[in-house]
Amino acid sequence: MPRGWTLLIPLLGAFLLGGCAERVERGAERAAERALEEAETREEREQAERDLERARDEHRDRMQQQ
Repeated sequence: MPRGWTLLIPLLGAFLLGGCAERVERGAERAAERALEEAETREEREQAERDLERARDEHRDRMQQQ
């Protein structure tokens, strides 16, 4: 296999995995937003707020690493 292909395959894999991670992070953020909207008790609302903040922090950290 030519050298170009051996370098391309890991780069392509990293790109695809990076895209998957971003979708997972965005999905977690959307799920936390929905939980916040659907919270009925104060405890549920506080937990949903913490989850949303954590999801946003993780996404922001990942974007800064790139």
